[in-house]
Amino acid sequence: MEDASNIGPESDGKRFRAARIFSVPDDVKFLDTLELTRLSEAFSAWTERASRPDVGVSRNRVRLIYLMLRHTGARLGEVLALNDRADINLDSLSVTLGGGEGEGREVQIPAELGESLAAVFDDPAYASLRGSLFHLDQGHVRRKFYERAEECGFTKELVNPSTIRRSRAVELLHHDVPLPVVQR
Repeated sequence: MEDASNIGPESDGKRFRAARIFSVPDDVKFLDTLELTRLSEAFSAWTERASRPDVGVSRNRVRLIYLMLRHTGARLGEVLALNDRADINLDSLSVTLGGGEGEGREVQIPAELGESLAAVFDDPAYASLRGSLFHLDQGHVRRKFYERAEECGFTKELVNPSTIRRSRAVELLHHDVPLPVVQR
């Protein structure tokens, strides 16, 4: 019997892969890619509306935490524990989560997030925060997430860190990333 993944019309000697069927149960809360983009834009606009430079730095730290959650699927505690000097590699566009040297898991980040991080790392306003850029209070971060949710017309349940993590997993699965890769 022929492998189902190879069934399909041939073209130039190549076979087409059958599409995977993937659905999310109705009781699972998540944001789709467009909603995540809207939320990202809300964080950027909020950061840009800062009335003073120190407020802008504070808001940008929360925005970067959101972007880390959004693009890595990490737990909030993992992101808040990051040492931006040791755990982020802008050359390989990767972040090591959940451990020190030789431990943890390495996760790729998009170039856009790498550029945002590079700009912060080069900005003298953040110099005293280097190494602890992501070290903020969980309650404060959650409150700021809920405020951005309200701006976008989302409920708190849709913008908590756990839902953002789940949203990333759903997004990856919709892009045919294998489940074991998503789980890691």
